[in-house]
Amino acid sequence: MAAQKQLLLTKLAGIEAHLKMIEATRATNEFDFDNSALARAKQSVADLEKRLEVLDRRAEMEGRFVDSGIPVSLEPGRDIVKEIDEEFGASPVEATKGTPKDKSL
Repeated sequence: MAAQKQLLLTKLAGIEAHLKMIEATRATNEFDFDNSALARAKQSVADLEKRLEVLDRRAEMEGRFVDSGIPVSLEPGRDIVKEIDEEFGASPVEATKGTPKDKSL
């Protein structure tokens, strides 16, 4: 019995030493995996702060660029297709047929 008791005490001392070594390694690790409720609450607050910052920046940008738009005048009788064809030199018939001006291509 005494030998068994001594063997168990030796094993227990080895297990304690191994546990201390693991704890020391965990303390020096760069990553800390804390699954406690407090850690989850802190992460939720940090996520909310990031989302709030993004919403704030987005609202600021929308306000900055919405008010400084280019004024556009709309003329209901304007034929935009004709103006584009005149600008680029295509006639309306060729544009609707889809054939190029130069048929040697």
